[in-house]
Amino acid sequence: MRVFLWGSLQGEKVSKFPLRAHKVDSRGVISKEFDCNNVDYENHDVNLKDALFLEDAISDLPKVENTEVREEMNYVDDPKTHFQQFIRLGRDGVLGQVLYDHCPLQLNEDDYQRVCHVPKRKGAYFRDLPGVRVVGNKVELDPNVERVAEPHNQAICHPVQDRVLTIRVNARLQGFPDYYKLCGSIKDKYKQVGNAVVVLVAKALGYSLALSFKGLSEEAAMFTLPEGYGAIQELPADQTSPAEFP
Repeated sequence: MRVFLWGSLQGEKVSKFPLRAHKVDSRGVISKEFDCNNVDYENHDVNLKDALFLEDAISDLPKVENTEVREEMNYVDDPKTHFQQFIRLGRDGVLGQVLYDHCPLQLNEDDYQRVCHVPKRKGAYFRDLPGVRVVGNKVELDPNVERVAEPHNQAICHPVQDRVLTIRVNARLQGFPDYYKLCGSIKDKYKQVGNAVVVLVAKALGYSLALSFKGLSEEAAMFTLPEGYGAIQELPADQTSPAEFP
């Protein structure tokens, strides 16, 4: 979670918080006691763009294994969604050909076996492993099963591949274009992405700050971004049509 605070000198207008442009499922993300501080529309029937899901962001990426170490590889599939088109554009506005940092933090054998045995279905997690039982909402090891692998990191697992999400996937989820190359060790790259503010959020906040600096801010505490802001929905329709997922 990120918390943003605006401030200004006395007599100056405070920058406005931009309202979201997409639908989002925020259940369990923000505690009810903080609802009054949430930046959102009062009317929840606002016509927003459809929410973006993990598959919308990563379904075009090549399949890789837990042992993948290549820092560069070629794309295998064309973009399947508007988001993928946008995120794959190079600095020159042309779709890139090389994919960087699509390699995961390699799991040790215990963790790898644990991930392999988690069922490939929505909502499955460690409590669904053989040898784990839940009694009265308390997790216990089943003494009838010889051994269950233990986790040693907090990395998020891929929904259908037996590994954690790659550096590139994490970067995409933070809005970093695919042409961004990260530096350092694998763990350093994960930290760089994890510590970053989502690129499009930073861009929206910067836009608001620029309006305030130029004296163009309105009196309301929040404002709506211009249609198509961020360019995700601005790409030519004939460049690549978004695919329908099953």
